[in-house]
Amino acid sequence: MKENLIFIISIIVFTSIHFYFKGVTNFEYSPLLIKIFIFVVLVWNIPAIILLIHFYIENKDTKFEIDTESDVIIIEVKGLTKQYKLSEIDKSTYNLGIYHKNSIDNKGRFKMHISDFGYWAIQFNNGDKFYFTNLLHDFLHDKPFIKKTKYNYWFFPIINKHIAHK
Repeated sequence: MKENLIFIISIIVFTSIHFYFKGVTNFEYSPLLIKIFIFVVLVWNIPAIILLIHFYIENKDTKFEIDTESDVIIIEVKGLTKQYKLSEIDKSTYNLGIYHKNSIDNKGRFKMHISDFGYWAIQFNNGDKFYFTNLLHDFLHDKPFIKKTKYNYWFFPIINKHIAHK
């Protein structure tokens, strides 16, 4: 939302400055200009809308609870509850937007409106795999509690079950 607000305010300010330097003194936002603004904002948000819908579909019937004190993770998918020990996790991968790689290599990537999307892919010793989006729990800025957690950075962090544990 913050990026959208900045984008909209920037459009309004730059449009006003543009018309000021063109010499237009009685500038009004016409219905056509407002429609163009709305269209631009919608197009700007298509990637975020796609990720939001995809993450919702992936995790709409999923709940999970982690109890680090008793070394247990309880996962409920479509009413079926499974309980695992955290020590049974074979692979743990945080799949984040490429912006989060700045903390490693200091490349100075700009934060995008999809930078706050990501998912956690875990695989247990018995082969069970789960994908938890940050819509269920915002883990993006948390230090992982599974010591062997790896990080993957993607430009567009959509859930890809074939390469989630790259």
